[in-house]
Amino acid sequence: MEEKFPAVYILAHKPHGVLYVGVTSALWNRVAAHKQGEVKGFTQKYNVKLLVWYEHHHFIENAIKREKQIKEWKREWKIELIENFNPAWADLHDWIDPVGTLVEFDLAKDSGLRRNDKGLGAPHSGASRNLLQGRSSSNLSSLHRLPFAPGEEYDEGIKD
Repeated sequence: MEEKFPAVYILAHKPHGVLYVGVTSALWNRVAAHKQGEVKGFTQKYNVKLLVWYEHHHFIENAIKREKQIKEWKREWKIELIENFNPAWADLHDWIDPVGTLVEFDLAKDSGLRRNDKGLGAPHSGASRNLLQGRSSSNLSSLHRLPFAPGEEYDEGIKD
């Protein structure tokens, strides 16, 4: 049986280009399908293949709710979300970290959450946020699919 890790994600054509917000239970596989042109429709039509933002949830229902929430946002809010997580707009497909981006609150229990509530504008782990700071897309290959770079401290705490 395939293990499920519900996730919300944003793909881009290029930095500040066309954006696509989606939800899946298998992020790496879904992004690979987008990259190979297997997902018909919007992403194929506009060549949207770069994974530039994502977060994981405990339950698919929460991920779906978060996807709908982000889809209602203004474009500038989505760009801010991406740039807080991934300032270089690097393709994160090979560096997916389900633990470091796991959302610790339950959206299903708090339907009153809004875009600018604390914690919704950035990933919830300092490890993932620090992982990408100061790195260009050309030197992300040193991460080797780890949730944190070798020698860096792994911090599971929520940062505001």
